[in-house]
Amino acid sequence: MITSKVLKEIYLSEDSDIYNEFSPIGKYSFLFDGYIFRGESSEKYKLLPSALREDKNSFYKLFNYASFDTSSNGFHFEHPQREFENFYQTAELTALKRFYDLADLKGLNLPDAPFLRGDILNKFSFGSTRKLGDVWIPDEMLEIAALAQHYGVPTRLIDWTVNIFTSLYFASIGVIKSERIDGNMVLYALNYEIIEFLKPTKHKIPLRLVRPDNYRNPNLNYQKGVLSCWSYKTHKIEQCKFDLVDRRSLEVIIQEYVDNNRIRWDDPEVEEKPLIYKFYIPRSKAYEIYNLITKLGYGADSLFTGFDGIVKRIEEDIIYHRNRKENKLINK
Repeated sequence: MITSKVLKEIYLSEDSDIYNEFSPIGKYSFLFDGYIFRGESSEKYKLLPSALREDKNSFYKLFNYASFDTSSNGFHFEHPQREFENFYQTAELTALKRFYDLADLKGLNLPDAPFLRGDILNKFSFGSTRKLGDVWIPDEMLEIAALAQHYGVPTRLIDWTVNIFTSLYFASIGVIKSERIDGNMVLYALNYEIIEFLKPTKHKIPLRLVRPDNYRNPNLNYQKGVLSCWSYKTHKIEQCKFDLVDRRSLEVIIQEYVDNNRIRWDDPEVEEKPLIYKFYIPRSKAYEIYNLITKLGYGADSLFTGFDGIVKRIEEDIIYHRNRKENKLINK
């Protein structure tokens, strides 16, 4: 049996008209029905959750949030056991517990999380992991993980949005702030209808999609956020299993699962839809894109709440005009 192809890559040229490509009446108008989006400022970045990023800063951020000793005598970046999956899951659980505990002490409105509520006085997450089920992150903790991630806590979730222009904003402003226009930025479009269609069948793909309660997080509401979480197998310290962290990009993990389980979602006689489109857009078009989407109402003032969003928009407009002028001079 031929399985379905997960990823389709599309390269846009310097001459591409972004609005005509991605408008509701443009070439890729079908993306406005049944897709969620993610923008990246560089093609170098994988579809990888923040907790699993490979750089040193991401490592220390996660394990410091979990209160691990990351000194030269502790669990540091060069530690021989740094790549063990069970240590990562323990750190992620501890970071979520700290977030939940402190927010609860302040009386903040939190999603239901029975496991965290029942374990709230236990400061030793190494013992807590034995009470988890077979899937990391458990379904009951996805809402709290989504909330924590939006405020900066590293998790296994990946941020998406139902709005294509929001994702183009994040991709373009990332390029502008980097001050480099070589290479490509990336727009991912994931067909969530395929995931939902297969969910009640034996061909279910274990990618869980979470749309958190927006009233708890106005920024997430403005950005029309959705998060995805692959169903990683739980690793518990007492099992003495020392599998390594899987840092492959999401589309690679899904393709392996689809192949191993012989999954198709389209009739073999017709041209199948990919699960994920990956659009490569020249980074040199970032200024054009930013100018377009802010005129369409998708600047920081619309995607972040209150006065913070207003000031962020002003600051980003300053960076846009300054760097655009400098890049024009460089390219003459």
